[in-house]
Amino acid sequence: MADKEYDDIPGTFVFDADRSREGYHLNQFCISLRLQVNRDAFNANENTYLDKYPMTKEQRDAVVNRDWNLM
Repeated sequence: MADKEYDDIPGTFVFDADRSREGYHLNQFCISLRLQVNRDAFNANENTYLDKYPMTKEQRDAVVNRDWNLM
């Protein structure tokens, strides 16, 4: 992702199109958990369930470690 003029504004977290694309697969995973059958599958085997979503290692680690702020 290219640096933007607003990337270094102290105390801000800009949500733009690039940030949106980064989180797409994480969001799809989270949305999938609305259904009980998917929650059951995730609880039965987290790694197998997460393999269905091509998240970054950082995103996947955040899910596994329940790091809500990083997610």
